[in-house]
Amino acid sequence: MSNIYLLSLHYHQPSQAFAPASGLFGEASKGGQIIVRAGYFGLCAQDGERGAWVCASGAFGLNAAFANNKIDPLNAIAIAANFKDDVIFPGLL
Repeated sequence: MSNIYLLSLHYHQPSQAFAPASGLFGEASKGGQIIVRAGYFGLCAQDGERGAWVCASGAFGLNAAFANNKIDPLNAIAIAANFKDDVIFPGLL
């Protein structure tokens, strides 16, 4: 299910050349290592490039899986859940 998605959100570490211009979001996203994908059937998240995919039907299940790690400082899971709940509808099929 992680390979079929409509939206993908992730953090990346900016290069040093762009670090001063990164501003508030650049500072807030330091340490973020999560990839979140929203699809019609649910949400999937991966801890950086090396972790296993964790899928759930909503944000509650993913938040529980990643609650101990501080890898989502900008709350990408909640953004993907809002996209799934507010934008995706049966008419897209």
